[in-house]
Amino acid sequence: MRIAVQAPAFVFAEQTRNFNGYNFQFLKAYKPLIYLSRPWHYFRYRKAFVQQGLDPGEYHFILQERSLRAQADVLVCFNGMAHVAENMPPRGFDGLKIWHVMDYSFFAARHNAALAAGRVDYVMAYGALDRHCGFFQEFYPGYIGRVMEVPFGYAPRFQCRTPAAGRKRKCIALGAINPITTDVPADDKLRDWYAHFAGHSAWSHTLRRFVVENEAALAPVVESMLPHFPARDNPDYDAPTVLNEYAMFLNDESIANFPPARTYEGVAAGSIMVARDCPIFTDAGFVDRENCILLPEISVPALRDILGRVLADHHLLDSLQQNGLQFIRRYSHENVAATLFQRLKDVYDAQNH
Repeated sequence: MRIAVQAPAFVFAEQTRNFNGYNFQFLKAYKPLIYLSRPWHYFRYRKAFVQQGLDPGEYHFILQERSLRAQADVLVCFNGMAHVAENMPPRGFDGLKIWHVMDYSFFAARHNAALAAGRVDYVMAYGALDRHCGFFQEFYPGYIGRVMEVPFGYAPRFQCRTPAAGRKRKCIALGAINPITTDVPADDKLRDWYAHFAGHSAWSHTLRRFVVENEAALAPVVESMLPHFPARDNPDYDAPTVLNEYAMFLNDESIANFPPARTYEGVAAGSIMVARDCPIFTDAGFVDRENCILLPEISVPALRDILGRVLADHHLLDSLQQNGLQFIRRYSHENVAATLFQRLKDVYDAQNH
């Protein structure tokens, strides 16, 4: 199986801040062919490889589509936005094509049309969007049953530096909260997204919003760094540092219904995940009272009672932290890349036997 990666634009980014660092690890570990649909970018890519500590001499660059057809069996693109020129799937390549949908909420109709026009076989996504996300089901109907799950994973900067006994006995709530509105221009990148959720949800993260609306009542067990509208985010903190300060962190699957990056980053930093009891977390391997806390009910009394009892139990906190750290290793960027490579091989072998 000969794999090519199309326009790995992530090599131009700072890798310590790359939420999707499995893509860089995939490039580093498996040395795929590099296909550039814009050959004049060749020297820019070579320079970026050197800056990232990669030897461009170890990679074979393909600059023409006919050469791609002759040399590759599988073509992968990690960039999303398939309707953008550099990311467009080459129709002339008749091997297996797998494209990451990344921020699939952006220009969804255009994005899906480009995937379909390019005859993409499978899409990669942060979770089982075809099973759990109504928006994906509406705007990417041709890819239901053709999603390869590629979780965010976590970067090395998310490490546990503080044992459970040395942390604040509270659950920290972090992240953005955006209102759902239909008052957007026709060409707004999120117009499809807003139109789908209008009338179904007022906020992008309903659990976070619940905390904001009940901050005083939840103060004994939850400490909030969440924004108060019209603010939408609070970027003024270092996530690994904050996550090392608190025994627990609140996790919100959002209206998109997939595990966000903090799912893996928080646990890797030694904080215990607190989230709703729902399939997206249990399917990922989370088990209530073993490596996380899953909430069967969202109410002020329930959160105060459940979290209060757990936070008071020193032995349980230590056990949850240690089990979480052991469990989360499967989601390091290196392991996510290895799992993806095996998945590509399995699909390729199945199509050729």
